[in-house]
Amino acid sequence: MIAWEKARQWQLEHSTIPFEERVVWHLVHGVVHSDPSCLVLASLVSWDSLLKVPSLAGSPANAWFIEMAALSGAQLSRIMQVLPYQMKWIIFRRDNGFDFHSYSWAKMANRVGFQSL
Repeated sequence: MIAWEKARQWQLEHSTIPFEERVVWHLVHGVVHSDPSCLVLASLVSWDSLLKVPSLAGSPANAWFIEMAALSGAQLSRIMQVLPYQMKWIIFRRDNGFDFHSYSWAKMANRVGFQSL
């Protein structure tokens, strides 16, 4: 399966929200990247590293919130590669859980072997 098919399959198995609805929301409010090896749905948020919560409004954006990502034959660093530009933080939730995971851009780049051009 290519990346978007993997993402759609996961969405069908784990959520009542249609995959297409998530994609459209990100087309309007965030970033959608899709190629055969990588799908990323992300949005800019303000991340409060003390409270450990994101916000869409109020404070200036300082983080990419990766709502969904799927890979098919690509390295994890591909996710960072397709984001339009660097932000201070990258945040995500695993398996649509409640806990947010946050990494500085530099720490995430080091963990996944990403080297910017």
